[in-house]
This record gives sequence, structure tokens and C-alpha cells, in this order.
Amino acid sequence: MIMKKIFLPFLMFFALYTSLFSEGGNSSIDVLKYDISPRCLAMGGACVSISNESMGAYYNPASIGSMSNTQASFSYSGGFEKTQINYLSFATPLPYRFFSDLGKGVIDVSLFSSSLGKFTYRYIAQDGSVISDNMEAEKNLAFAISYSEKAAEGEISIDKHSLFLQHYLGITAKYIKSKLLEDYSAGTSAFDAGYRMVEPEKKFSFGVSISNIGGKIKYIEQAYPLPGILRAG
Repeated sequence: MIMKKIFLPFLMFFALYTSLFSEGGNSSIDVLKYDISPRCLAMGGACVSISNESMGAYYNPASIGSMSNTQASFSYSGGFEKTQINYLSFATPLPYRFFSDLGKGVIDVSLFSSSLGKFTYRYIAQDGSVISDNMEAEKNLAFAISYSEKAAEGEISIDKHSLFLQHYLGITAKYIKSKLLEDYSAGTSAFDAGYRMVEPEKKFSFGVSISNIGGKIKYIEQAYPLPGILRAG
């Protein structure tokens, strides 16, 4: 009964959200698609079902639900024209049970920042002289809080094989601030949601997540949604 109460609304939410990916169109702050974990980057971004890494909440908030130790992580990536992406995260198990009473919850706090570098802007003044100015192309900052816990567990039989499955759910609330050309600022809030299933004895796991739900960035008049990301693995 507890499993049905937890999973039915969650799965309905996943099914409804997938319709958004058929709409197409432009999105803002595409830098949120980048890989921030060196481990995940080496795996081609296939990290939706990994665990025991605080950076895993970036890909799937449910992935931190099985963590038993406190962990802090930091990553830095630099490129041409002084572009850079920084990510700092801190995850720790909590001493409380909130929903399922099957295990203690895990919380993760993270900070994401990016800069797309500077460029030289030149324009002609009224007196005919050329004026140059160096500007930041785009700077972004995102603060996120993730929470996950074990939602259900139980044994099932498939073709005379017994499997003991553990189910984790997770959610992330985030606020994103962006600035274009040092003059145009915008901010929005968004959410991530994830599910992870684990068979610990046979070392099998499956995960699915959706990222950047509901947020739109509006610099002047036109508002664009954040890049919606659906992951499964």
C-alpha cells in the first residue's frame, strides 16, 4: 500500500512531463547540459544510475539515497577565451526518517557556476571614433538542494529467479541566476526528480530522471524554458 501511494503519483508525473520534449523550440542556459563530474564525463554522461557520489544528484537526485557517509566534491573545467564551469557539492545522511520509514534520508547541497568568457565589443561613436569594450558574454549561477531516501523494497520472482529490489526516490529544488553582457539579468526556480532501483546482491541498478522542470529565463521580453533533460540508464 505504501509503495502504491508513493510510486503512482511519481510515475504519472514522469509520463506527463515527457510530452514536453515533443514541443521543440529554443531553450536558455544550455550550459546546464554539460557534464560536471569527471567520472560521468569518462562514462559519456551515463550516470543516471550511479551511487555513492555527491555529484550524482546533478544527474539523478535519487542516486544519493543509498549514501552512508558524508562527502564533498569539487570540479573545475576551463576552455577557450577563459570559459569555465565550476561545481561544488556536499552530501550527508540525515539522522531522521521522513516518508517511508525504511532508511534515513540523504541531503545534498550544490553550487554551479559558469562563465562563457569575454569578448571585445566595438562600436562607432557619434564623432566617428571606434570605441572598444570588453564584456562578459554570459555568467550563470545555480544553487540546488536535493533530497533522497529509500521509498520501498521487497523480493520478487521472475522465471524462478528471486530478486530483492530497493527503490529510491529523489527531488531537487534549484534557483538559477543568469546575466548576459553584464547588463541583462534574469532568474528562475526549477526542479529535478528521479527514481533509482537497485538489486544489491546481483549488482544491478536502473535509474531515470528529469531535470530543469518548470523554469523559464526572461532577460527582456522573451522568456525561454531551461533545457529539459530526460535521462535513463
